[in-house]
Amino acid sequence: MKAIITGNFDGLHLGHAYLIEELKNKSGEHVPFVFTYEPHTIFVIQNKYFPLLTPLEDKRFLLKKLFGLDLIDIPFSEKLQQKSSLDFSTFLYETYGVRKWLMGEDHHVGNQSIKGDLFHPHIEIIKTSLKPWGDQKISSSRIRSLLKEGQIESVNKLLGYDYFIQGIVVPGDKRGRSIGFPTANMQIDKYKALPKFGVYSCKILFDNNAYLGVVNIGKNPTFANDETRVEVHILNFSKDLYGKKIAIELKRNIRNEMKFDSINTLKDQIKLDIKKVKEFFHASVES
Repeated sequence: MKAIITGNFDGLHLGHAYLIEELKNKSGEHVPFVFTYEPHTIFVIQNKYFPLLTPLEDKRFLLKKLFGLDLIDIPFSEKLQQKSSLDFSTFLYETYGVRKWLMGEDHHVGNQSIKGDLFHPHIEIIKTSLKPWGDQKISSSRIRSLLKEGQIESVNKLLGYDYFIQGIVVPGDKRGRSIGFPTANMQIDKYKALPKFGVYSCKILFDNNAYLGVVNIGKNPTFANDETRVEVHILNFSKDLYGKKIAIELKRNIRNEMKFDSINTLKDQIKLDIKKVKEFFHASVES
């Protein structure tokens, strides 16, 4: 039998982490699970699409890595949204064997707010207060705004881990290789939220090893590209990555996206970017 929490949980940030730990602590003899909605509820309710901090597979990966829990995704639709809390909890009871349901005090199910008599009688409803984080509430929308501004260090602080992007390495234009700085061109989830276009210091995870690098995220205006790209240069690395899955953890914004007048000017700037990245990681090790 299962003890659960339900929600979109975009980002699995520190606020979510508190609820997940509460779930683990209060699940008792039941197995704790996190239930999420797929697609994001706003995609269905408002017919509004926006980039996500953690598309489904990122969420599944993080939940297992950080909390050792499995994720169950419930197909979300207008029909499901219209269910009463009693009907929805009955669905969870009969379909998934849910016996405990932990939720925040402001959590809503369907069109009704929490009232014990509106849930299946054999599901124990546990209300919990959300943990305060200073004078501001941690929210996925706030983190998405900070990411859009390129404030990656603030993003990482609110997430409780380093924001990451994962994807398959695919062939690119090979311009980086032609000027002495080969890059891995990543194919990523179309809904993955990207930071403000620019250059970031990063850590690259591949084949159970970690490498240092610098990633350019944007449209490469020097070459008049229309496609948004994530291209990472890995320091002291020469292996073939085509077709391989890699992940990059963003550490710090080095500079914003720039257009250069010549290839030589671009090369000089890349050298400076790499120098700043090395200095950043050297300082991180010393501290």
